[in-house]
Amino acid sequence: VCSSDLKKGDVVSSETNSLANLPTRARVLVEEFDVITPKNISSLYSTCIINTNVSGYLVSTGFFVFTNLSEKDSFLLWSSLRSDLVQRQFYYLSTTAVQPELSKRYLEENVKIPIPINEQGWLSLV
Repeated sequence: VCSSDLKKGDVVSSETNSLANLPTRARVLVEEFDVITPKNISSLYSTCIINTNVSGYLVSTGFFVFTNLSEKDSFLLWSSLRSDLVQRQFYYLSTTAVQPELSKRYLEENVKIPIPINEQGWLSLV
């Protein structure tokens, strides 16, 4: 379970449990400097940067997870995802759905984000 500090974009709380006791949607492994952003529009602006305290934890499949980022790139992506321009795109792309949530396909095809890339020249989205 993750909530974000709105000023730093950091994970400020988490829950630890055995895999058998976690919800079935807690299945995405995150590492330090990964950036997570919720798919559901009810959680707009709740984008987080994974810190060392929760690196190696599982997060819900209800998040987009951007991986393989340097510390600098993770802060750049975090600030881009939280910008009003991107947040409005998230909102308008998902408001016509029965369950207002962004899909990976819509994110890849329709959302325009100034995305940083890593040293290998690519960004990995889980």
